[in-house]
This record gives sequence, structure tokens and C-alpha cells, in this order.
Amino acid sequence: MDRKKELLRFVDKEALGVEIAPYFNPLTPKAEGFNCRIVDVFGHDELRAKAKDDPFIPSERVAEIEDVDFVGDGSHLNDLMRGSPEFGECAYIVSSHNFEHLPNPIQFLQGCEEVLRPGGVLSMAIPDYRACFDHFRFPTRLADWLDAYHEDRSRPSPGSVLDFKLGTAHYLGRDGNEKPGFNIGTAKFERFIFGQDLPGLYQDYLDKSETYTDAHCSVTCPEILHLLISDLIHLDLISFEIVSISRTRTFEYFVHLRKPEQPVAADKETYKSQRPILMNEARLAMGIGADADALSSLLSVIHQKTGLKSIERHLQKQPYVVQNG
Repeated sequence: MDRKKELLRFVDKEALGVEIAPYFNPLTPKAEGFNCRIVDVFGHDELRAKAKDDPFIPSERVAEIEDVDFVGDGSHLNDLMRGSPEFGECAYIVSSHNFEHLPNPIQFLQGCEEVLRPGGVLSMAIPDYRACFDHFRFPTRLADWLDAYHEDRSRPSPGSVLDFKLGTAHYLGRDGNEKPGFNIGTAKFERFIFGQDLPGLYQDYLDKSETYTDAHCSVTCPEILHLLISDLIHLDLISFEIVSISRTRTFEYFVHLRKPEQPVAADKETYKSQRPILMNEARLAMGIGADADALSSLLSVIHQKTGLKSIERHLQKQPYVVQNG
């Protein structure tokens, strides 16, 4: 799959749109003729200064950092853009590996709805927690999102930061270098690298610093996100239509949500029978209750170094994909 082509599947180059925090790698650059507005928590001068000081960013890429049109937290996109001519007129919003960092995902989705015109599409690339350094974390629940929303969080909570740091595990590649992502179909437990200092992280949690600490606040895979978004729709917290949720491609998956042309009431009776199916798909994605029809195989592995037993789960023969139009 061409990831850029997939992310821009619903983007008209001449149409007005928004890209969230592209840094030095914009998908819809003004320099290429896109009628796009850039949103970032930092202004362009600060972004360029940061990039110049980053040894991992080639110097020639600094020039690709575009002017930021709206400076602020993407979680409150509607507040940032309210009063501007673009408010409620955008045909698309593109976000690549930002959603999982947002402390208040429901607020972000509601803000996107306000910024988009009817028929406008929110397109996102999101990492699959099973294929990145979140691999050993427990997935996000609806209750987590609701807590963040009703507490009106504007930064990751101390608990979110603790969970993020405590669950982080990098992967040792065949080249001997640590990698943040890997193929979930072939990953081996003995190649994960753990370095957590439990007492130190607990002390950080108790200190509850007011400094903004970046973290993955949402831990999802396609099946879990499908359940979460569907729940929000049927709680009338958002009105998006799910256009498509792709299967995982190496370490990420792609989501397209459309603002309806006309308000559509959620079919709550039908969802009562649909939700258990979505819950079961999420259950299988986590490797729970797997059987021969759900997974290709189950292998028991004894780790001689630790003496622990573990089960390695291989990918399902039919990878997950939702396509509604």
C-alpha cells in the first residue's frame, strides 16, 4: 500500500483542508499547491529551531517545515479555528500519528466535526499498539476516553504517563539496533528490550509534575478503535460515519471518518446486536479466546532464561478491515 495515497484518498488538492502537526514531513504541503492550513502546538520558528538541533533530522528537511497557521493544542481544534473564515468550511483534516498522543480524543473528534463542512473527511494514520513500543500495554477502554472528556483534560494524566513509560518496550532488530516498531506476525519475545525503573516511575507519578509530558494516551488496534468510535456514535457524542478502517500495515492502520451531509440518528436498537460482535473482534485481536477458526496457530514457547511460559499468537488468516464506502 502507498501510505500517502491512502491517507490522501479523500483529499482534493484545491479544496480547503487542515493538516495536524506535520512537522518536517507534510502530506499536504502548500509548496506543492495544496490549499491547506497547518495546526501545531508550536509556531514555525520554534519548530525550525528544534529541527536544526535534532541530529536525526537532515538539515535539508528543515526547509520543508511550513508556516503554522494555527498555534495550539489539536485537541481543541474548534477553539483554535473558531472565528476564522475556514471554520466549518474544511473539506478534509489529515492527521498522521497524532491521535494517539491526544489527552482528550473525544474533544478532538468533536472539534473536527465543527471544523469540517458537511461531507468532509477526517483521515488518520494510527499505530497498532501490538506492533510498536506499546506492545505490552493494555488497550484503551471507552471509560478512559470518557474520563478524559468529562475531566476536560488538556494534558496526559499522571496515570497515562506512568502507563506509557512503564509499558514501553523497544525491539531489537536483526541489525542489532533498537526499533520502535516491528512486524506483529514474526516478533519474538526474547528480542524485546525492557528498561523500566518501577520505583522511579512511581515517584514521578506521585510528584505529579505540571510540566507537559508527551505520551501515547490511546492504545488501540483497528478492531478496538472500531468499537470505541462506534460507541461514541451511539452515545451521540460524535456524529461521524465510519467510511473505512484498514487492516494493520506493518505497524499502522488508516481511518477515514466522514461528517454526514445531513444529521443521522444512530440506530440504537440495531447497535445492541452489533456491539457484541465488535467486542468479540476486539477480544480476538488481543489474542483472547482464540481457536482454530480465529487464529492460524497457537505456539507454546518455553523461555530458558526466565523459565516462564508464554504463548505466541500468529496473525489471523483474514486481517481486519472495515469498508463502508
